[in-house]
Amino acid sequence: MPKGKQLTDMEKRQILVLHNECLSVREIAESINRSKTVVHNFIKNPQEYRSKKRSGRPPKLMPALKRRVIREVSKGEKSANQICKALDLPVHRSRVQALLRKDTNLNIKYTKFISPLVLTPMHMKQRLDWPTNHVTWHDEK
Repeated sequence: MPKGKQLTDMEKRQILVLHNECLSVREIAESINRSKTVVHNFIKNPQEYRSKKRSGRPPKLMPALKRRVIREVSKGEKSANQICKALDLPVHRSRVQALLRKDTNLNIKYTKFISPLVLTPMHMKQRLDWPTNHVTWHDEK
């Protein structure tokens, strides 16, 4: 399976031109700053180059799990963390958020929760006065 960066179209053309000029694989590799292996593999069969599927990590969220996440989101107002716990997902909440952001078919928009109101000076005074009116202090032990 291929791992490194693939050859660009310009590099492919250069390799073919230099190969037609009877340069060695090593000389071609040095002139385009690529490894001998990639040059040799391309020269061996130019039509088959880039035909292998590139390897990669398999996704943790399979399509069925993605659909379950979307269904759960469309039911009501739940946070990404609540959805992760409800569905027992093998991913972090940020992955669920990214999935919802990425899906353009959904009409779901992120809304930040409204922060609680700040205490007014009257409320602060009432809070400070409450212990003096309702709590009695005794020095007896």
